[in-house]
Amino acid sequence: FGATLLDSSGEQVVDKFVYSIGLLAVASIAASGALEAARKPAIALFGAVVVGLAAAVGGGTLRDLLLDRPVFW
Repeated sequence: FGATLLDSSGEQVVDKFVYSIGLLAVASIAASGALEAARKPAIALFGAVVVGLAAAVGGGTLRDLLLDRPVFW
């Protein structure tokens, strides 16, 4: 997005919005992975956190690769 929509303080609104949507997407994917892991009775809390973290990092990495951006890790 090349838009330069500025708020009253002079900061770019579009960049903040896109960043917020990205954070929300990664958090929702992590929650989805953790909930899926919690449904399995053999996986403990630690395993659910690991699966949620793997889903979040994998989803964020895939997003960055598809958008041709540098991967954060």
